[in-house]
Amino acid sequence: MIFENRLFRFYIHSNIHVSLTVYCMVILTGLYFDIDTSDTASFMGLSAFIAYNWIRYLKFKGNSLRPDIYFWFDNNKNWLFTLCSVVLVYLITMLSIFDLHWYLSLLPFLLITFLYMVPIELLKDNYSLRKIPGIKIFLISVSWSGLVVLLPFIHNNVIIGIRELLFFLNQFLFVFVLTLPFDMRDVTSDNKELHTIPQVLGIDKSKALGGVMLLACSVITYVLFEGILLCSMIGISFITGVLLLKSTTNQSKYYSSFWVEGIPIMWFICLRFLGGM
Repeated sequence: MIFENRLFRFYIHSNIHVSLTVYCMVILTGLYFDIDTSDTASFMGLSAFIAYNWIRYLKFKGNSLRPDIYFWFDNNKNWLFTLCSVVLVYLITMLSIFDLHWYLSLLPFLLITFLYMVPIELLKDNYSLRKIPGIKIFLISVSWSGLVVLLPFIHNNVIIGIRELLFFLNQFLFVFVLTLPFDMRDVTSDNKELHTIPQVLGIDKSKALGGVMLLACSVITYVLFEGILLCSMIGISFITGVLLLKSTTNQSKYYSSFWVEGIPIMWFICLRFLGGM
């Protein structure tokens, strides 16, 4: 049991879980639009693994990690460095799969992530996008939905019209809702200057906002799709809504980092295996 617990903690804290979530969301785009997104999904999932661990390393060096995460990272940083090195080598072998246009399309989302997480010198003050009040959740939603929706379209030469933009909006709203339980969890520990949604609206109103967004996701999906594609979105929206309602400022340790963040993985399993696609 001790070994299983250590393995589970490594799975969560090393960001394998979030990387798998990114992979599944790219695959979901392919399933909904009947295009092959396997290469993009692998690249984006592995890139997320590198990026999130790099960010965690910066926080570790800046002593801004939660004490339990700091202690875990300190004990496992050599393993993580080795694993990241292997992943990076594999990513380099994948570079030739994508063309210049795709990489240029990737740059804005990389820039958003960089400016959000990494302070830069601006007018003699440390500055990052996350210091702009209320912008945190919007940056996360834009970057995630762009990476998992728009980039697969671009790689597959899909003409981006109203249908594709509505799906982008759908995933933007979905990611927005998935982020709310994390902000609820961190409402007391986050810097008050961040002005996160729960800090501004409170917990109950944040849940109500998330519920409206999930309803909008279902409506958009109803307009765009039918059959198992529609049913899976409605089912996932219901599950997400239940987890959102049960979210508190005093969550269990892995409530958001495992259960909430794992919802896209559940969605992928539902479509790929139960849906027979």
